[in-house]
Amino acid sequence: MKRCFTLILLAVGHYCTMAQTSVTLASQRPPELDVSQYRQVAVGDIVGPLGTKTELSLDLTDALSARLFNAQALEVVEKNTLDKILGDQKFRDLQVIDEKTTRELNKKLGNALLITGRLQSNNLEQKLIYQDQSIIVNGCSRKYYYEVKGTVSIQLKIFDLKNGKLIYNDAVTKPVEKQTKEDCSVPNKLDVGEITRQATKDLGEEIARLIVPYEVKTTLQFSDPGLFKSPFKKLREAVGFLQDRKYDAGLSIFKEYTEDKSLKGKHQAPAFFNYGLALLYAGKYEESRKAFEQAANANATFRGNVREVLVLIDTEEQAARKMARLTEEKQKMEQAALAEAQKPKETEKPTAKPAAASKTPAKTKPKGF
Repeated sequence: MKRCFTLILLAVGHYCTMAQTSVTLASQRPPELDVSQYRQVAVGDIVGPLGTKTELSLDLTDALSARLFNAQALEVVEKNTLDKILGDQKFRDLQVIDEKTTRELNKKLGNALLITGRLQSNNLEQKLIYQDQSIIVNGCSRKYYYEVKGTVSIQLKIFDLKNGKLIYNDAVTKPVEKQTKEDCSVPNKLDVGEITRQATKDLGEEIARLIVPYEVKTTLQFSDPGLFKSPFKKLREAVGFLQDRKYDAGLSIFKEYTEDKSLKGKHQAPAFFNYGLALLYAGKYEESRKAFEQAANANATFRGNVREVLVLIDTEEQAARKMARLTEEKQKMEQAALAEAQKPKETEKPTAKPAAASKTPAKTKPKGF
């Protein structure tokens, strides 16, 4: 499940009623753990609360394996291969893997991670909620809905198979909040079992974020202060250029508005603000900062939103640097592995055979000499 955030980039006061056009900024975030030195990952036993495999634990295993495979950041070890190496070794309650198993794992897999875990008993609870209506329409004085709230979680362990030690041992949790539509009569209950199953599968995404890159989406909302007559007549056209990755064309329109002397003073701040958003979307972080500072200087009501978006710029910039470094490290590891595979294998030198005994009898010296 991809994470999606909405960044409200509108100033206060009369700007809250502005017509808006938005773009979605999708960017990659690096893994939350430093796993740059690992080449492979294996998903071991994920069990239920009682320590045995359940339908939910198997669903999570499948969802996590699929997510890791699709990420293509680490090679996913085939389950049968892992089981053959592990034998009876269990990981649910260990802090290290025994030396014998570590040697076998390291011999077969090398720099690899092993993920195991135990699902916790979920605490999802369904309640009937009602709200009395201040205005009665068609005789409906009270509306009802069912709500399911709670969490599903797993106590997760990640082992470094090179030395058999734990590098992560903590709970990973997925909040759950679902509700039916409001109705004047009591609606049907939600299917808590199905909600639990989906939430358990979604844990796979939460776990994957620890070791593979993941996507974050942020909605950037452009503002148009003209309620009836827009001062930014080409706003939608400019946004369309950005969405089509025609950044120069889009940025040119946004910049024109910041330089248009015919625009009244109250329109200068949103013009710079929109230009800053466009620059951020195009990945021009330093120029974006300057545009937002100009927006804040033009109108003090924009300063709160400027502070918020400057934090986003810093986050995007840091993530871009980390992703570039991860890509570089991965390429180096792949090149090193390729070079190692292409090395000619050393052949053992044949040992010299002992000289065969001569069939001709050795000459003996005559006696007396």
